[in-house]
Amino acid sequence: MKRYVNISMIFFIIGIVLISFITYEILLKQKHPKVNMTVLGTKYTNHFFDEKTKINIFWKINKNKIHFALVSPGKGWVGIGFNPKGPVMNGADIFMGFVKNGKTYINEEYANTPYSHEPITQAGGKDCILSYKGESTPNGTILTFERNLKSCGLH
Repeated sequence: MKRYVNISMIFFIIGIVLISFITYEILLKQKHPKVNMTVLGTKYTNHFFDEKTKINIFWKINKNKIHFALVSPGKGWVGIGFNPKGPVMNGADIFMGFVKNGKTYINEEYANTPYSHEPITQAGGKDCILSYKGESTPNGTILTFERNLKSCGLH
């Protein structure tokens, strides 16, 4: 009986190893869809996809400037925040905007509480946005902006 248990255990372990190897090989060979890294005429070098919001974030650094593109499936406001001190979004440098009737609007905001924000200039900071553009499409909203790599905001 003891010998039967040992042989069964060996086959069980071999089975687990074999299944693990096959699963690894299948996952390794899966192709991730290729992402178009050009947004509104600018080629980006980095990309992140947020599974929860379905927003694509693209960026590239060019000398002392950083360029961002936010591609959202939603219509209306699109935004991104950096360097919150917490709790939640408190202290974050926020860039947000929208496109309406072909015109792009963008603001730099400061999160003055965990759940609210105000224009960075009202909070005593300086607006760091150097250039921006946007587009409203049937698939959502695209917002791009450029700023200095070093923040000129409040922190």
